This record gives sequence, C-alpha cells and structure tokens, in this order.
Amino acid sequence: MRRLLFAAAVLAAGCAAPLPCTQALCPSRQDGSYRVTGWDKSVTVAPGQPAIPIVSDSTVEVLDGRAEFVNRSTVMRASAGASFRFTVSSDDAHVPAIVVSSGEVLVALSSTSAPSPVPAGAEFFLPVPKKK
Repeated sequence: MRRLLFAAAVLAAGCAAPLPCTQALCPSRQDGSYRVTGWDKSVTVAPGQPAIPIVSDSTVEVLDGRAEFVNRSTVMRASAGASFRFTVSSDDAHVPAIVVSSGEVLVALSSTSAPSPVPAGAEFFLPVPKKK
C-alpha cells in the first residue's frame, strides 16, 4: 500500500508539472469517488482527498459521482459504474490505451471537442504526437 501511495505521489508531482501528462492519466475533476487497482493493491479516492494519477496497468472503477482524467490533450470522463483498464505500450511509441470493462467512458480529443462514447468491451487508443 505504501509503495502504491509513494508511486502515486511521485506521479502527482509529474501531473502538476507544466508538461502535459503523457505516461499516466492525471485526474482533472472529481465529484465522486473512484478506486484504482494496480498490481496487488487498491486505493479509493473520495471527494476532498488528493486525487491519485492512474499509472499504466491500473484499473479504475468509478464508485459514485463522476471523475475526469487527462492524457496530453485527451479528456476522459467516467460516471458511477464505469470501469476501465489503462495501459501504455512498452514499445518506443508508448501508446496509451483504455479498455472499458463496464459502463461507458466519454473521450474527447481536446477540451473543446465533442466527446465520443467508448462502450463496455471496447478498446480505445489515445492519440500520441508524431515523432519529428
């Protein structure tokens, strides 16, 4: 549990940096609680508690209310009952993806674009910038 909290604190510092969040989903809004499960531990974040970034190979379950996460310019919104797994590929491209296991997750490619639903059972690859 301490390792997971320490890792989350380190990543939270990375989410607060001026560079966009690239290797994690950084929480941006929360008006409910969500559970993050990774490896063999889970942590529940309730309203009023510090948000925990979602690292690769973690599962997120929104328990009540809503939660919003960002990765680069992509915005993801999930409501109570939604559950998804977040991964980042281990190849040189480091492509982030989600697999929705229950509920529906809304994904917008920017904060100004219209969100598209990602239904249960679907995988969605988040966009990555092209290498120059």
